[in-house]
Amino acid sequence: MKIIKKGTSSVEGIIGKNSFPQDASYRLSNFCFLHSKDDIYLAKLTLTSEVISLTKEEYSFLSEMKSVRLDDIEKAGLTELVKKRYIVEESYDEFVRYQDVLSITKVMQKKPRKGYAKYTILPTTGCNARCFYCFEQGMVAQTMSDETADRLVDYICETNAYNGTDKEIHIDWFGGEPTASRSIVTRICKGLSDRGVKFRSGIVTNGSLITPEYVEKMKSVWNLKKVQLSIDGSRDDYNVRKAYVNPALHNYDTVLKAIGYLADADIRVVLRCNVDIENIDRIDDLILDLKRELTDKGRKTVRLYFAPLHQSMAGDGIEVLMRKINKAYDRMEELGAGELISFPISNTFKVNFCMADTMDTNVIIMPDGSFNNCENLPDNHCWGNIFDGVTDPELYDRLKRPTETDEECRHCTFLPECTSYRKTSCPVTISHCARYEAIRNEYAMIRNYNSSDAEEGEDPC
Repeated sequence: MKIIKKGTSSVEGIIGKNSFPQDASYRLSNFCFLHSKDDIYLAKLTLTSEVISLTKEEYSFLSEMKSVRLDDIEKAGLTELVKKRYIVEESYDEFVRYQDVLSITKVMQKKPRKGYAKYTILPTTGCNARCFYCFEQGMVAQTMSDETADRLVDYICETNAYNGTDKEIHIDWFGGEPTASRSIVTRICKGLSDRGVKFRSGIVTNGSLITPEYVEKMKSVWNLKKVQLSIDGSRDDYNVRKAYVNPALHNYDTVLKAIGYLADADIRVVLRCNVDIENIDRIDDLILDLKRELTDKGRKTVRLYFAPLHQSMAGDGIEVLMRKINKAYDRMEELGAGELISFPISNTFKVNFCMADTMDTNVIIMPDGSFNNCENLPDNHCWGNIFDGVTDPELYDRLKRPTETDEECRHCTFLPECTSYRKTSCPVTISHCARYEAIRNEYAMIRNYNSSDAEEGEDPC
């Protein structure tokens, strides 16, 4: 066996090394995921994220093992996997160990002092696009008033966890389309700067309203460091799916130019390419267009990943779509755009699932100043506002309470990369979630193998 991707050292330290009980019977860990392709044989311990390559004989032993003695493991030359807990005693309670890792990791996290380190602000829920998959369809559009923006500046000054330090808080601009309310964003940023608040910001945008002049203000006034820009495939797919109010001004070509403006200004751009079974097969055109549009400088700043639409994740076709997504990454390599790939798979132990799972350090603020814990459920999860503070303490306490682990999740190989929150508290459901995670991991492990020198990898045996 050879290590082709090292695990998370802090988690390895918590679980410790096995002491090889001689009188025990052993089994494969619930957190050990095996995958083979052609003549490549791999194993991943999802608790630590370590990936190893195996010989065919070693792989067969692990695949077939049920209840074995230590002597059998020693004969197979796999005692190192007992030490690392790929193989565990039959009586070993892995869910309890997972909970230990979770609680200790939470304690070890560097949390700010009392207050918020991150604010997700929706300056408007209005948008110039009409995406068919948008979760805000049917909502009454709201735009933040100057008075609310000014009060928000006060609120941030009052609740900033880093007051009196040199650390920056993080602001994420969300919507709607936040750039449709850029005067409000600028007003808030100038207000914070005038009050001496150190901050950096990111934005989730469709990019259609961004101009070169606008980019300069985003850098200098907003202190913008990262842009997540949604794109819906090739030109024809994009223009149909976005359905802009004014397609002559705002369209696929407008957005490609905006990506170039941002990248050339040294702003990190992450392209979230929203895909389903209908548009994934025409993704080559987008890749080729990005290659043509981006300068050498821009290609160093832009990354792209494919995200299944939520509607697709809840359907039975998710397995077919995930395999097509994996092929799309391969096509990026074949078309000479491999440097743009941002492969979104967890490589570390996951303590929190999303911003809704970190209410002690993050808060979402709507255009009217109300608080939320999930930008996808603004009407359901309002527990207070910037004027009155917490107005629904019962809801606040319930949303903040740690999530219980679903019985099905307790035995899932991918629990350490997912968290309990996803199944029991997240509104975005995934059909066949274990298979979804398996397909993602299969592809990622092969990428780990191909990007490492398998012959020169670390050999602990």
